[in-house]
Amino acid sequence: MAGKKVETPEVLIEKIKMAVKTRQDPNFLIMSRTDARAVYDLSTAIKRSQAYLRAGADLVFIEAPASIDELKAELAAFPETPLMLNVIEGGTTPILSIEQAQKMGFKIIVHPAALTYAQTYATDKVLSILKKTGKTSAAKDMMLSFSEFNNLIGLSTVNQLEEQYSHEKMQVLLSKMIISAAKD
Repeated sequence: MAGKKVETPEVLIEKIKMAVKTRQDPNFLIMSRTDARAVYDLSTAIKRSQAYLRAGADLVFIEAPASIDELKAELAAFPETPLMLNVIEGGTTPILSIEQAQKMGFKIIVHPAALTYAQTYATDKVLSILKKTGKTSAAKDMMLSFSEFNNLIGLSTVNQLEEQYSHEKMQVLLSKMIISAAKD
């Protein structure tokens, strides 16, 4: 993305130190992220990430490495640190399968835009059909049925929980508890 700006390393180091200082759960991981590769170069991004690790970060995420060689250099710079790979279709990072990325040594692989792209594509197609024909029947193969949707979101479970914890039932239960407590 053109026009990216990055904070100074000192600002990020202080933020990481504060996150470490205020961390309450030892299982809560602090990930450093830098866009310095896009603004400067990979070497700068690696140096910044090393400083972030010294400040207490647990994981490293360098955004936008532009080649397999850069991915390998990133991994070589952090042999003992879990690294994240951000796979965005159309981005600058090479598109690797999860298996390829894991074999290289990446511990966290995310595809943050894939579902957004797919949903946007499907939405555009269905809305185009609706605009053109005035109905959605021609788009049925791109949509879940009402029943399929309800099953997917677990509506029957939600309905059971609503019934179990309905206001009226809770009122009856509370009344019984009050009466029982008053008898004691």
